Amino acid sequence: MNLEHLDKYETYWHGPIQQDEALFLYSLVKMIHPSLILEFGVQYGYSTWNFALAKDEDCKLFSYDIDLNCLNNVRKLFIGIKNFSFIHKNCLDFTFSDIDNQLIDLCFIDCAHILSINQQLIDKILPFMSKNAIIAIHDTGTHTRKAINKKPEGYENKLFDNPFVKEVCLVEERQTVNWFAEKYPEYSLINLHSENFFRHGITIFQKKSILATDFSVKIF
Repeated sequence: MNLEHLDKYETYWHGPIQQDEALFLYSLVKMIHPSLILEFGVQYGYSTWNFALAKDEDCKLFSYDIDLNCLNNVRKLFIGIKNFSFIHKNCLDFTFSDIDNQLIDLCFIDCAHILSINQQLIDKILPFMSKNAIIAIHDTGTHTRKAINKKPEGYENKLFDNPFVKEVCLVEERQTVNWFAEKYPEYSLINLHSENFFRHGITIFQKKSILATDFSVKIF
């Protein structure tokens, strides 16, 4: 397993997934071996690149972005990476035929950061999720003053120049999580956040299920 690409990821930057988050998502793909990954939001292409390197060769990766400039950021992925497609569309224009009418095993959402758009997108994709599919929403954590105080030399965040600011977050991403949990109680969630470290944060959703135990042959 080659993780050299993670050396190009940083922690104290805004927008892309952080180095630790990339490692987590890479490991998640290696753990579940999805057949189809759907990504909304490409920007600089760091999450796309990470998924492309983690996935099995026959796993399909579809990455959406409304900004055609993002295509230049992932163009190199077309070389040597099989079953990768960049889709230049608004996320709300998603159709099942875009992804070859195949169910989604892993969906990563890091695009609009607007509650109403996130809600419409989630409503649109849920019918096309596989039985054990995972939905990961980025930027759901908070940047705390405690974490910022551990920042490396040269990093600046002017929002914390105000002494009354204790933490900073993308409110509508957090509102999306709360809305999802309330509207779809059949899904479990886990928030991968930290108050002790500068973490953008990821929230994971998966439909609840009872593990089968009635087998004719029992190992233990």
